[in-house]
Parts: sequence; C-alpha cells; structure tokens
Amino acid sequence: QNMTKNPDFKMFVTDVPSFSYLQFDVANRSGVGVLRDQKVRAAMSHAINREKIKEYLLPKEAQGIPLPDGNCQKVLVACKYSAKLPEYDPAKAKALLKEAGYEGGFDLTLTGWGAVKDLLTAVAGDLRAVGIRAKESYVTYATYTKQRQEGQFQGLISYYDNAGSQPDAENTVDFFYLPSERDYFQDGALHRLASDAHAVTDTDKRALEYQKIFDKAVNAPGIGWAPYGPNQTARQVPAPEVPGGNAVQIKVSKAGANPWNSGAAYPTIKPIAAG
Repeated sequence: QNMTKNPDFKMFVTDVPSFSYLQFDVANRSGVGVLRDQKVRAAMSHAINREKIKEYLLPKEAQGIPLPDGNCQKVLVACKYSAKLPEYDPAKAKALLKEAGYEGGFDLTLTGWGAVKDLLTAVAGDLRAVGIRAKESYVTYATYTKQRQEGQFQGLISYYDNAGSQPDAENTVDFFYLPSERDYFQDGALHRLASDAHAVTDTDKRALEYQKIFDKAVNAPGIGWAPYGPNQTARQVPAPEVPGGNAVQIKVSKAGANPWNSGAAYPTIKPIAAG
C-alpha cells in the first residue's frame, strides 16, 4: 500500500482461490478440551467480525471482493456446498457460551505465523470481546511446523493458497480432511468421504461428494470416532451428560460371526493415564 502513494504506481487486485482460516482443535490433540463442544466452536465463529476485519486489513482496492461464504471458492472446479459460514453475532456468541457452561469465558491460545499477524490480533480481540480469554502466540515457521507435528495448536490462524492456486477443490479437501499432522478434526467420516471422492471421475458427481464434506465440516464435524464393520450405522446425537455435549450413537442391526466384526476406533493422541 505504501507503493500506491507514488503516482508512478497503481494497485490492481484480483480474486484468487485463497483464504485465511481459524482451525479448531476439535480432536483435542492439545488437551484444551473445551473445543470439543460444538456450541463453543459456534460461539467463537459468531464472535468474529469478518467484514470489519476485511475493512481494516485489506486495501481499498480489495473491498469490493466478497468474502467466501463456504469452505471453498466457487471458481474452483467441483466446489459445491450449501452450509454457509456463521454470521457475525456477538450476542448469539455470548448466549451459546452460556448454554455451554462458559458464561465466564475460558482461556485459549491462538497461534499464527507468517502473513497473518494482524489477523491473529483482530480475531483474538473479537474473541476477548465476548469473554473468551484469547492469548496471541505469533511464531516462526520452524516453531509452527514443530507445534503442528506435536498437536499443540488450540486454535490456529493460518493461510491457505489452494496448493498454489490450483483450480480444483480436490486440493482443499485433501489439505484439510484427509489424515495428516494438519488434521485437527480426526473425523473418520470425513476421512472416508474424502477418500471415496478420489474414485469419482465425473466432475458434477465429485462436486456432490465434496458438498457432503464441506457441509459436514461446517455443521457437525465429529470428534474422532471411526465406526467399522457391516450392518452398522452411526450418527452424532446430543448427550448433555458427557463432556462436549455430544456422543456417537452406533446401531448394529445384525450381529456378526465374531464380536469384533463391528466396533468403533478412536485415535489416542497422548498416553492414557489416570485422572
């Protein structure tokens, strides 16, 4: 922007399939715990004023470009979704925190690196405005990589360029929803959907498969349970008596030949210990 003060330069801005994002530790890799609660994640999402952040952080030449309203850019091949991102509503954010039992807020560390320093500060400020005690941790790339590998992120502010602006939503799906050290959902259903979509060659049909992924990621990402075996169905159900307020209900319609034919697996991130 400083260059535009020189009359010999003029800034041109174009829309690209890239975005900044806040990633929650849904899988509880960091041990923060509170982000397993869907109401808490929804509250945080409603607390963030994306339009105001855009107004303050982007140049005036970019103000006319609309913010993304889903998990991929519609200009990408096979990008399709129906679930919209939560709107800015701080009153709703506070109400959801109260419903989740966190009316007094909670402590949370937001980590960022690279070009997101100002965005990190802005998001942390919005969260503090609704009572969440958000601490900013701006780190080097080496530290970011180490913490990512070790599962230390409670909340991550980062930037995704769609694999160097590749024109297909497949890159977005693979980056966020396949098993990797970046995976803070650890949702077996998302893994299976993403893997199965690789076998679909028809673009329109593949877009429908991606829609299932993007909509689930917005509406109801799981917490890591991966049911397996024949004759079983699984879904997330409300369970106020357990931490997080939700449980995975598994129904087996017909017993297998062995007790282990059907079951559910959960990846343990840290050693199991008493307490």
